[in-house]
Amino acid sequence: MRLRHWILPLVLCIPIIHVAPAQSDDWGVVKQLPQGQKIKVVTADGRSHQGAVRSVTDDAIQLENNFTAAKQDVRRVQIRHGGHRVRNALIGAGVGAGAGAAIGAGLDSQSNGFFRNEGVAIGTPAFAGVGLLIGAVLPSHGGWRDVYRVR
Repeated sequence: MRLRHWILPLVLCIPIIHVAPAQSDDWGVVKQLPQGQKIKVVTADGRSHQGAVRSVTDDAIQLENNFTAAKQDVRRVQIRHGGHRVRNALIGAGVGAGAGAAIGAGLDSQSNGFFRNEGVAIGTPAFAGVGLLIGAVLPSHGGWRDVYRVR
C-alpha cells in the first residue's frame, strides 16, 4: 500500500491531549513562586487582590502593592495563564495539511490530464494555510490558573 493512503488515517490518530491545571492545597507551592510573579490572591471574605509577589513566608503572602494576607485567610492563589493561539494555529495547520494531502492524493488518483500528481503539491500547503488561519482565530482560553486552593 502506498504512503499516501496512510496519511489521513495517521493524521486522524494523532491525539490532542489537554492537561488539567495543577491544583494543590500545599502552601509550599506558593512559597516556590518567584518574586515578581503576577498573581491573584482570593481571601476568605471573597475579595481578590492582584499584584506581583514580594514575599511568601510560612505564615503569609505579601504583594508589591502592599497587600498582605495571612495563610489562614488565603483561599486561592492563581497565576496568569497565557492563551494557546499559537498551539491552535499549529494544530490547525497540521490537520489542514493532512486533509489537503489526502484530498490531493484522491484527486491525483482520478486525474488523467494535465494536473496529474499536482493535487498533493497544491492541496497540502493550501489546506495547511486555511487550517492555520482557522486555528489562529479560535478562542485561546487564557486566564487564571489555580496553583493553591483550600478545599
